[in-house]
Amino acid sequence: MFRIFSLVLAFIFAPVTVAEPFWGSKASEPVDTDPKKLKAGQFIWKGHDVASGAVVALVSIPEQRIYLYRNGVLIGISTVSTGKRGYGTPAGIFTVLEKDRHHRSRTYDNAPMPYANRLTWQGVALHAGHVLGRPASHGCIRLPSQFARLLFDVSTLGMTVVITGYQNQTLKFSHSTALSPIDSEESSLVNMSDLTPTEEFRWQPENAQEGSISIIISEADQYLLVYRKGIEIGRAKISMTLPKKHLGTYAFILQEGEATETNPFLNHRWMSISIPAYSHEKTVMLNASFFEHLNIPIDFAKALNSLLTSGTTLLITDKPMLGSQIISKASASQPRCVKGNCVHGQGTQIYVDGSKYIGQFKNGLSEGQGQLIFPNGEKYVGNFKNDKFQWD
Repeated sequence: MFRIFSLVLAFIFAPVTVAEPFWGSKASEPVDTDPKKLKAGQFIWKGHDVASGAVVALVSIPEQRIYLYRNGVLIGISTVSTGKRGYGTPAGIFTVLEKDRHHRSRTYDNAPMPYANRLTWQGVALHAGHVLGRPASHGCIRLPSQFARLLFDVSTLGMTVVITGYQNQTLKFSHSTALSPIDSEESSLVNMSDLTPTEEFRWQPENAQEGSISIIISEADQYLLVYRKGIEIGRAKISMTLPKKHLGTYAFILQEGEATETNPFLNHRWMSISIPAYSHEKTVMLNASFFEHLNIPIDFAKALNSLLTSGTTLLITDKPMLGSQIISKASASQPRCVKGNCVHGQGTQIYVDGSKYIGQFKNGLSEGQGQLIFPNGEKYVGNFKNDKFQWD
């Protein structure tokens, strides 16, 4: 009798196992399906075409699509749902910081977020979820369950994820945009000091000794910036004398080849990745002729060349990169309180870049519930801490 009683108690108090939800299609659409015709929750997978090599993901917020490349070859396309209005998914260059097969949200009622690839410590991640064919999340990137599983199987810690926003997201605001390097712990622009008039370049690989490499070349600034795992390890003044035409913005993945000592890009094979809403042409060829217009300090080129490996990401743009840092710092140091109590209480504060915060303050910083409105109409609504929006 005691044995039966014990079994009954064990059954009553045993933890309840809740079945994991499954979202979206269970199988890939035919590989020749037009990606534009994918319906919400559908995906295309051809990962068996390339069995090995570096993996890079490109998320297009305007298209609500993710494109997955392995060794420069497109192996997967899927519909996604990014952050809805007020919880916009940050655009930028990220790396996978953590993988969690059975992740659950600590912010939203223990909601299941399986096959999670974390991109920021503030909660932005790629994970399985309900894909509606439009922005619908609290900042994360929802994927169909089966595609999320396939991505989880091929992703690695340090994998590069490029998230692109809309063309009207300019670089002058302190929030992240398509070409802004992201501090994964703070979800904000990485603070970078400019080169002095006598400095040709700065090389500090000790800042990050492992992880994937991302390179940004700005024609407007005539600068080259190098990041490893989202942390700047080098920058150089360059000269870029391209024919007078609108360059636009393009992303590339390094495939193979050997570089020269004076130009780390020559002789390498760079595979073009389309960036919707940024590219002004369907494709652009990075051949020797293109790079012959790019002059880089020799010692910097040698140092950079030693780090280039398959999967390195390169972004080339005619947009300025450096002005955003100056304005970001100025806006943080010169806010103007126009209504209420912007020290301890409820108030409205205007920043130099034109953005406006309405909400709660503590010790002169946004703290608590509020909304941050940018001049272009983009709005972040929710919880703020230490002047930073808290992603789910």
